[in-house]
Amino acid sequence: MPVEIKLETVKFEPCRFVGGSVYLGNKGRWDNNSLTEILWERSGWIFEMLDGLSGYATVDTHKAALTVWDKFDGKNELFGYYIGKFMKAGTPVPHDLDYFDIDMDYMMKIWVKGKFRDGGYGDLWNCPGYEADQKYIDMSRVCAAEVYPEPDGNGESFVGYYRPCNLKR
Repeated sequence: MPVEIKLETVKFEPCRFVGGSVYLGNKGRWDNNSLTEILWERSGWIFEMLDGLSGYATVDTHKAALTVWDKFDGKNELFGYYIGKFMKAGTPVPHDLDYFDIDMDYMMKIWVKGKFRDGGYGDLWNCPGYEADQKYIDMSRVCAAEVYPEPDGNGESFVGYYRPCNLKR
């Protein structure tokens, strides 16, 4: 069971998520978990390219997965899955990579603790604290991210669930 260790909603600067991407159908025809695992297994070159853009790095330097719905419609039900990093707005995108621009006012960041791949994290949609702050409008229908810092020496890992939001008016 995931253990929530921190929930915060922070002002968020516009940024560009840069990485490798695939668009998957949401109609149950594909085993999306297998497809995204393949992308992760082959992601070393993605992070090597992004490490070469360190001058464009944001304070969020961790590896991450971003889910987007920019091509979702009733016919295709496509969602995008990116593996990469948050970079500064306007970052040049290397050949063979893709990007998604994020321009939200705030980001809800939920951090949980557990061992990597033990199934104990929950998931992006059912994570602890998901509906915690009622001052904000959830904008995760645009995009949402899972952020993966490196495990510590004991194998303890932390996962961040990032959900964009705006203040209720």
